[in-house]
Amino acid sequence: MTEKNGEPFSFEAVCSDENTLTLTGVKNPRSFTKAELEAMPQTEFTMALACATNGRGGSLVSNIPMSGVSVAYLIEQCGGLADGVNAVNATGADGWKAFPPMNLEASTYTENAYVALKYYGEDLSDDDGAPMTLVSLGNPGARQVKHIQSIDFTQDESYFEGPMMAESDEPSPSYPINGMWFQEDGITAKVGETVTLTGAVYSWNRVVGDLASVNFSFDMGKSWTDVQIADQITDFDPFQWVTYSLNWTPTKAGKYQVKLQATDVDGTQIKKPVTLFVNVEE
Repeated sequence: MTEKNGEPFSFEAVCSDENTLTLTGVKNPRSFTKAELEAMPQTEFTMALACATNGRGGSLVSNIPMSGVSVAYLIEQCGGLADGVNAVNATGADGWKAFPPMNLEASTYTENAYVALKYYGEDLSDDDGAPMTLVSLGNPGARQVKHIQSIDFTQDESYFEGPMMAESDEPSPSYPINGMWFQEDGITAKVGETVTLTGAVYSWNRVVGDLASVNFSFDMGKSWTDVQIADQITDFDPFQWVTYSLNWTPTKAGKYQVKLQATDVDGTQIKKPVTLFVNVEE
């Protein structure tokens, strides 16, 4: 047993394969078992799944191969949306909601949204959100609803119309464009020897735009080297992260701040560059 708001509940029951998914606010409301969902057409996709409060340069993100059923397909199986609905919300078996009802025009759960049944080709674990998780590509983790129990389309006089996740700073960070280094601060390099630096960048491209470039600086941000993603990746999928590998040969000993930036198609960037500290020795 565990607790939510001081009330005990069974996590085993929350994750049970016997749980169903119900759609309301459609012309023919109905519930679907996991077995019924598994028998439907499955879509395979990969998305950069990042916590909504992943700090600048944070590692609370992963590029996850998933498969599941399109929510648009489920809506079709229910005869389409009911007349007059203008908002949507979703609720997990643990009571989690995707925040206040959201403007249907934002298409959070009607386009590029899936009921995921597998991660990495395997059934969801309890921590992943078994038996099924609602995912909305291009949106932060808070819009992904684990243990999904219902998707409710409603008529609502007051619904959430702002950005799906506005940018904010610590102590509750939210960065719709972000990136990280895969190395720890303080790594050592040697003069004249090439060192390979790696990492990843991503955007919530339903909040901001698709990523356009990855940018690097070795002189405290005075000058930048811009790498255009379209020049490097054929058929770039903007719902995934972009990993990079940077070869650098330092010519002088010292302590360096190698800075990472990322830019979307509208010119929006990470609020502050992400810095990696490198010690270069003779």
